[in-house]
This record gives sequence, C-alpha cells and structure tokens, in this order.
Amino acid sequence: MIIRCITKTVSIDAPVERVFAYLVNAQNWPQWAIVNIKAVSPRDDDWWDMTTPAGPAKLRIRANGMRDGHN
Repeated sequence: MIIRCITKTVSIDAPVERVFAYLVNAQNWPQWAIVNIKAVSPRDDDWWDMTTPAGPAKLRIRANGMRDGHN
C-alpha cells in the first residue's frame, strides 16, 4: 500500500508559545486541520473523539505536546 503524504510549511507571525498553545488544544484542530478533522469533542478522560473523513477516531495530546492517535 502506497500512502501519499504532502508536507506544507507556513510562517506564523506570533510568539512560539502562543502558536504551540493553540496547536496543542484539540478543540482548535477543526479550524486548522480542515481536511483531516471535521469535529472534535472531549471525553471524560484525556482523550478526544474526532470526526474525520475516514470515520471516527480518537486523539490524546500529552502535556509535552506529543500526540497519540488512532482510528
């Protein structure tokens, strides 16, 4: 199976801490990951339920900003 991958780069005129805080907040993901994430909702644990074009998935962002995710 060949998986297609596209990497895009943007420059953001804001302090790194502000950008990082925005990106690690899963609630913001539908605003910037518009192709992959259609909606998110928090769960009672550290996980988020996501609606993606491929179906339901879940996501957990660790305190250091690393992400765990799977369908």
